[in-house]
Amino acid sequence: MPPTIEIRFIGLAVCTVLLTTSFRIEAQIAMDTAADPAYDNGWQQGDNGGFGFSPWSVAASGILTSSSNNGDPPPSGNIDTAGRSWTLADRGPGDFGAVRGLNAALAVGQKFLVDLDIGSLAGDEVFRLEGSGFGERFSFGHLAGDSNYKIFTTSTDTGIPLTFDGLHLEFTLTGADTFSVAITPNGGSTATFSGSLSNPGDSIVGFILFGSNSLEDPSQDSFINSIAVVPEPSSYATITAILLIAGACWRRFRQRRLT
Repeated sequence: MPPTIEIRFIGLAVCTVLLTTSFRIEAQIAMDTAADPAYDNGWQQGDNGGFGFSPWSVAASGILTSSSNNGDPPPSGNIDTAGRSWTLADRGPGDFGAVRGLNAALAVGQKFLVDLDIGSLAGDEVFRLEGSGFGERFSFGHLAGDSNYKIFTTSTDTGIPLTFDGLHLEFTLTGADTFSVAITPNGGSTATFSGSLSNPGDSIVGFILFGSNSLEDPSQDSFINSIAVVPEPSSYATITAILLIAGACWRRFRQRRLT
């Protein structure tokens, strides 16, 4: 193979390696789980594990334990990492919650991922994505007395019944004021919904899990885990195109060496 062609191929190979390495690093813009060492001494005000998020603001009752501890009766399925999840262990009447900001506002096309185990029969348990000043943009959860989970933003009954086994949410910002959300109960099928966000024109800069009146019963606790923000789909399309081009160049290189 002529030196010029070999140099060009080597240069393309190096660029491909750098691009794919960069993609792997940036595949998650933000990520944290309850398994992070930052929580080895408990879940407390100001804790900041993972990356891409601001520190937690949590109620004094925020603790770490397995989400299998809720249920009717427990144990149930769980959303644990390393055997633990973040939980709002309310032990009396009144509101309680955990709040966390994003280091950068969610961009159109990006996804916010979260595992939830909202299993309270007695209280109102709600997960929200918040705008500037923590005005509600998207709201999902379960209200005491209801049979199914609801998307409160669009007044949608999801048809997904209350489960103590946990579920996975993939929220996609499809436009400045529109969304799509895929909800998958553990062991169940995925249901997808879309609609318009509350507070048009605002950005999504954080989230909150809150509840009320879960009584003095650990089986009513709500859990959260495995939070992440991932890039827009175009990032995946770009890296796929790069790999296809690199593969084609490699085949040409092999053919030249054999002739």
